[in-house]
Amino acid sequence: MKYCFKCKQVKSLDSYYMDRSRHDGKQPVCKDCHKKTPYDPEKRKIVKDRYRINNPNKCKEHARNSRKKHPETHKKWVEQNKEKVKAYKASNRAKRKNAQGKFTGQQIDKLYVLQKGKCACCKIDLSKKFHRDHIYPLSLGGSNNIDNIQLLCSGCNLQKGNKEPITYMQTLGFLL
Repeated sequence: MKYCFKCKQVKSLDSYYMDRSRHDGKQPVCKDCHKKTPYDPEKRKIVKDRYRINNPNKCKEHARNSRKKHPETHKKWVEQNKEKVKAYKASNRAKRKNAQGKFTGQQIDKLYVLQKGKCACCKIDLSKKFHRDHIYPLSLGGSNNIDNIQLLCSGCNLQKGNKEPITYMQTLGFLL
């Protein structure tokens, strides 16, 4: 028998969900009261984020195992979220280079609109095929913030490499 803190009734132990973190192994609220509680996605996100911060190795291991068990699901998610995947990869690359900052796929979409779908250097139409370029390169101490990102066509980005922006624009004849 256990006391429910919500409905203030004493109920049998099978009326409670499991909770290994508690001394009695059961949640403090009965199943009926638990079901009546509205789902709050913002609160759930805070709890999940806190768990990820406190248990990074467990989360990485779980993700790794999940990808191994369900490769088709992972592949499908990657296909549906190409911009997120590109942003994650860019963020991880920046972390390896000890660069500060992050950007999201939504910010890249907004930047595409701000650049009117044109390359920042040669002004040709990008038509959604572009490279995300760090204006001031990561290798020279640039940040990974969205304000250090520009969208270039593949030709301009490969030609620029890791040159400083002023040096590169001078080689194109834009700055004297």
